[in-house]
Amino acid sequence: MLTVRQDNLLRAIISEYVKTAEPVGSQVLVEKYKLDVSSATVRNEMLELDELGYLEQPHTSAGRIPTEAGYRYFLDNQFISKKPSFAQEKKLSQTIREGQGDRQSAKALAKILAELSQEFILTAFTDNDFYYTGLTNLFIQPEFSNQHIVYNIAGVIDQLDRHLAKLYHQVNDEIVILVGTNNPIDPALSLITVKTSGNLLIAILGPLRMPYRTNVGLLEYSRELMKNLS
Repeated sequence: MLTVRQDNLLRAIISEYVKTAEPVGSQVLVEKYKLDVSSATVRNEMLELDELGYLEQPHTSAGRIPTEAGYRYFLDNQFISKKPSFAQEKKLSQTIREGQGDRQSAKALAKILAELSQEFILTAFTDNDFYYTGLTNLFIQPEFSNQHIVYNIAGVIDQLDRHLAKLYHQVNDEIVILVGTNNPIDPALSLITVKTSGNLLIAILGPLRMPYRTNVGLLEYSRELMKNLS
């Protein structure tokens, strides 16, 4: 179990890394997050978190980034989703109201979710009938600047029908977050998914470095919108 200081430090590193996609150094944490300890103390704590498997150092002289275990700790310990802004809620609800039938509403919702989250959005109406949008959002993430990784992700897209067929029967109306190696679509990505009324599956697919609180909040609100539609 982490100490309170280590817990707060890990959350700050995750928050900073999600925003910047750059390794986080001790000085940045002290200055930006108003920590009441020295940089040396923060470095020692970061080293401890590294040894515990929650952080890793991608380069010798760089700061640290969260590991898959670090993200899992963040999600498993007092995780609270972030409520969408008023403007986001308005945009989502208006999209649903203006949809022409459940299927068109679902597709319109997916497009707006892709715009608001800047992630790749999947919807499945049955286990072999699906729609996706926002693929560009996935490819422009810094994590996927490597051409080899892009080829891997392209292969994943080709196999979406197989992956979604399995996932469709495993998800209910509770939000499910599958990080990295727990993600059946690809271990380099994270997946947040839920099944709404009418057995519509909605999923957000993105890098491990995704804003989980924001994305979960968007899916929670979307679930309620679709429930009210039925």
